[in-house]
Amino acid sequence: MNKPNIPEKAWVKYVVAAIAGLVAVILIVWSRGFWDAEVIDYTTENYHAVSSLDRVRILSDAFFIVGALMTSFGAILFVSSHGAFDGLFFAIKSLTWFFRFREDTLKKGRPMSFYEYREEKAAKPRSPFLFLVLVGIAFILIAGIFTIMFFKMS
Repeated sequence: MNKPNIPEKAWVKYVVAAIAGLVAVILIVWSRGFWDAEVIDYTTENYHAVSSLDRVRILSDAFFIVGALMTSFGAILFVSSHGAFDGLFFAIKSLTWFFRFREDTLKKGRPMSFYEYREEKAAKPRSPFLFLVLVGIAFILIAGIFTIMFFKMS
């Protein structure tokens, strides 16, 4: 029995990220009163009926917020997976080693050097998070479409 090849299932990450993003969009849209009959205008503190212009603005905001967050997290994780924060993690690990006064720590001898740490990290497989960046950019593009609709309607 052959196991399925992992690269063939790469699309699953994109689908899961898109579904998680859509759930977040629905939660934002729901919290902003998209389906309510009236919504409060926080600038004037008056209630008014929700118009189609308000609904397009809410959709634009929700897609942009989720897209920006997904793109930002994906970019940070992608950069981190390529070693951008290795120096920071090594410094924290060295600092914690320095302040641990357990007997097993002292038996190990000196802590590893940064070069050894980088070589150890490079030997481990790192998974890229580029799919979050791409799905986030897609959400930002959808927000752009709703923004264009908003300005054409107003």
